[in-house]
Amino acid sequence: SAPRSRINATSGNQTLDVAWSVPDDTGHGFGYAAKVLSYEIVSAFVPGFDAHFLDSATGIQSHFYQLRSAFCADIYFRIRAVTRVGVGEWSETRSARPNNCTVEIDFFCTAGFYLLNSRCRICPTFSTSPDFSLFLSNCSCAPGYTGSDPTNCTACAAGEYKELLGPQACDQCPGNATSNPASPLSSNCTCVEGYTGPGGLVPCVMCEAGRYKDVVGSQACTLCPVASYLTYRAAVSSAECLACPSNSSSPEGSELLTNCSCIPGSSGPYGGPCPLCAPGTYKPVSGDENCTACPDGTFREKVGGVTALDCSSCPIYSAALDGGVELEDCRCVPGTFGPGGGTSCSLCAPLEFTDEYNSTGCEVCNTTTCDAIGSYREACPNVRDAECVPCTNGPFDIVYTSPGTGVGDSNCEWECAPGYYNDTASSCKKCEQPCPVGEYLSLCECVPCSNWKPPGAHYTSAGHPLGFDRCDWSCGSGLDEVKDADTCQVRCLQS
Repeated sequence: SAPRSRINATSGNQTLDVAWSVPDDTGHGFGYAAKVLSYEIVSAFVPGFDAHFLDSATGIQSHFYQLRSAFCADIYFRIRAVTRVGVGEWSETRSARPNNCTVEIDFFCTAGFYLLNSRCRICPTFSTSPDFSLFLSNCSCAPGYTGSDPTNCTACAAGEYKELLGPQACDQCPGNATSNPASPLSSNCTCVEGYTGPGGLVPCVMCEAGRYKDVVGSQACTLCPVASYLTYRAAVSSAECLACPSNSSSPEGSELLTNCSCIPGSSGPYGGPCPLCAPGTYKPVSGDENCTACPDGTFREKVGGVTALDCSSCPIYSAALDGGVELEDCRCVPGTFGPGGGTSCSLCAPLEFTDEYNSTGCEVCNTTTCDAIGSYREACPNVRDAECVPCTNGPFDIVYTSPGTGVGDSNCEWECAPGYYNDTASSCKKCEQPCPVGEYLSLCECVPCSNWKPPGAHYTSAGHPLGFDRCDWSCGSGLDEVKDADTCQVRCLQS
């Protein structure tokens, strides 16, 4: 066979020089150089390059590849070339006689081309071929395209893909996923609007209620905005999020109408309606709580109060009860008199009072001494008549022995309680001495009990509680307690 030869191509030179050596009949080697007169292309191999080559003798141009740089490259061909060598023509029989001979040089077509009429031809649109392709039939529909005829490859439709080279049918993307036409990879499948997921062959899942997705892709579903809600899944637009009723709001991503709650300044059930708080009221929180009346002494003329600070104060010495709605609701308070309604109110004079709103005048307070022991007449409070109140001037463990005198002065007289004695002029101390049966403690001394007992009875205990003249008793031996029907008095009688 012919030797494998190397062809040196120079960019822009357009010539081919072939060199080889042929042994003669006697075994002596002769060197030859020859121009290619004509050749038939079999195959070519130029890794990463395309080039044009021109036969210098015939001017026939053959298209293999286009050079990607201006530098020369060593290219291996497989061709059949007829050359004239020295004084004769070299032949495969290695004859020294001049004759025509054929030399084979290696080359081939790269991927995407096939051999036709000694030239590498590009495969039809949307098809390709492997290296070393010799025929049009070696071209097949590229990934993303389908068809049994490489001259008529059609793009996979939207929602389909094809990863293999060949005539295979396009594969469908998973449910609720789509792809661009002519998609060559399963990873080109992405989730449609209303569904989310990483794409590819992983199933897409619906956006939950309260969320939507308005684009194709792997993006996460978007929460419905504040003050809206969405009750169903797989929504594809923010327009599907329904607005909460007036004067209500909800968190992002709300799924139910009842997630809408009345905002501050309005009141009503979850989900509405939420009317604004009436004049004279306010509400500082969201929810279904009732509006609160403005504090006493304030009023509010407008609707929608949010805090107590939205309520206006009445003029001095006047107040509006249970949330006034206008200035005229402000009335002169007890202890003052006047017409109210924004008109000035006047204080009652000392030792005078009034317990009514918008009183036309004040009454004189009671200043008499109290009848009850241990009480005194309080100072006139202006909003009501002065009352008798318990004295507080004595120390602990005492009993009062008189009412207080004067007005506003707790000056009742007192003495130590039974069982206690004066430790100092202003304190009492408890007596600790126990008494025998039939006696009680008086000023810390045991004295005979004097509480009533029927004739024939005797005392059975000391006085109790401590310091009280009250001893227990019982009838003597052989006597019974009998209650007289006329006097209801107990007597001790013979059994």
